[in-house]
Parts: sequence; C-alpha cells; structure tokens
Amino acid sequence: MQEISYRISDDYKCRALTSSNNTEIIVGTQSLNHTNKIIVLNYDDENLSLDLISSFDYGHEVWLISSSLSNPSNLLIATKDSIELLEYNSEIITKDSLSLPSRATSFSWDENLYCSTNSQIFSIDLQTQTLTPVLEKPNISVCRIDPHHKFLLAIGYSDSLSIYDNRDKSNRYTISPIHGGNVLDLDFNPNNPYHLASSGKDYAIKFWDIRKQGCLKSIVEHSHYVWQIKYNAFHDQLIVSASSDNSIGLHRVVSASSAPVDESFFEKESDLMVLKVDSFEDSVYAVTWLSGEAWHFASVSYDGKVVVTAVPSEEKYKILL
Repeated sequence: MQEISYRISDDYKCRALTSSNNTEIIVGTQSLNHTNKIIVLNYDDENLSLDLISSFDYGHEVWLISSSLSNPSNLLIATKDSIELLEYNSEIITKDSLSLPSRATSFSWDENLYCSTNSQIFSIDLQTQTLTPVLEKPNISVCRIDPHHKFLLAIGYSDSLSIYDNRDKSNRYTISPIHGGNVLDLDFNPNNPYHLASSGKDYAIKFWDIRKQGCLKSIVEHSHYVWQIKYNAFHDQLIVSASSDNSIGLHRVVSASSAPVDESFFEKESDLMVLKVDSFEDSVYAVTWLSGEAWHFASVSYDGKVVVTAVPSEEKYKILL
C-alpha cells in the first residue's frame, strides 16, 4: 500500500481539507491559542513525497474548506460564524466575506452556493453580500447540489434525507430514516443520475436511488461514525470514507454503480473494502480525491496528520483492463 504522510504542528487540530491543481492539498487548522493557518502541500507521485509549499496565517478557525471546480485559485472557507471567499496564488487574499447566524455545517458549491447551518439552508451570493433563506429544518447536517439536476438539493437532517426542488420550493422525495443515527454526509454519484451515498453515526455507508424508498446497498466496515464519503469522479464504483475509528477506507461497490457487474472478473466478489488505512492516532474528519485525477486520495486526522494514499495497482488494473 502506497501511503505518504505529513505531520502538521501539534499546536493545531484539523478537520478540513481540499484538493486543487491535481497535486496540491490545502488544509485549514483550528486553535484557540495560536494563530491559525492555511497550509498548502504538494504531492509528488514520481518521488513519493508530500511537501510543504506555503503556510499562511489566518485569523479564524477553519471548519470547512473547498476549492472551486472552475477556478482552483478560489477557496471557500467556513469559519465559526462566516463564509469567506479567498484567492490563493502566491499569497492568500480575502475577496468576499459574509456573516452567518450560526456555524455552517456544510456548503455545496457549483454555479450556485448553498450553505447549511443546524437549522437552515441558505443560498449565498458573496459578491452582492446576499444571504437568502431557502428552507428551515431541525438538525441539518449536510446539503448537496445534485450535479445532474442542479435545481435539486439533497438535505441530510437528523436520521433522514429529503430532496428539495428549488424551482417550486417543494420536497420532491423524502426517505426516513436512512440511518440509525444522525446523517453525517451525502455525496451524489457523478455518473448515475438520482443515485447518492450517505454515511452516518450508525457506522454505515448506504447507497440510494432517491426515487425509491429502499436502500440499494449498505456496508459497515468502520467501528465508529463515518464523517465523510467521496465518490471517485471517474470510476464511481470506488468511494472513500473517513471515520472517527481513526481510519479511512477505500471501497469498491460495483453493485450500486454505473459500472457493469462482472463478478467473475472480480473473483466473484464485486463489492468489498479494497483497503483500510488505520495508521492514524485520532479521528479522521475529512477525505478527498486529488483534484482532476483518479488514483490518489488525501485525508487529514484531527491531530494534523495528512495522508495521501494510492488506489492499489491490482485494483486499478481490474478497472482499466
């Protein structure tokens, strides 16, 4: 297993990272006693190294961070009570900032920006400093734009899932419950319309067709909360997960993907955990595929260990050949 790591100072806690420009990994820190940082690392696949490029002082704890798909130099950051749009080149420049009534629990950023707090979903225009309420629900944990139907929002709240149609301001679908505990993350399948994955406090990752009530597939490979899940943008049978059991997982779930099922090719086991990285000493809150490529993913644990992991060559060749 190819695993490259970088340790951020013990002075900081970390629960947010993103990837931009293929090889760059950007991490935000949390500390009440030290000036917080936005840290940029570069992964070098040829030399198998993960190196510090830049470290910028930042005046707030970073709870969420994301890079723009259309412009990787733009970063969106959620602090305790605001959202900030930053431009990163050789330095960090704050472009726009907007206060929130409470801490953001998630944001989904496409042509439009939606942000969830514990009790509300907002549509946000940073340039005009406009914060528009979309709907209210109790215990909202995550909101995601459907990439295939961008007028639809998937909302995880308490133990349930609802699909909100922003055209007529109505709920299109509701599935309740989807987890035996709070929903923690949602991610739409990039290739299969109406399909998404969810994770929760019941340690499970589940796969859904939002037009149906029944779960397509459920896997329990972690022993504590699954905080984040991410589909591979190129091969949707691959999904990565981050858990507070101090591990990350790479899962192959052909049966709930757009890939044709050929169980003989996968030695009669089309769905399995391909690998589990359990070399962390603290909870792992964030994981992401490296931007623009299919075979590496990055993760960060609460104690500041950043790890880049490669999809095993054997698995890669099964998919490509």
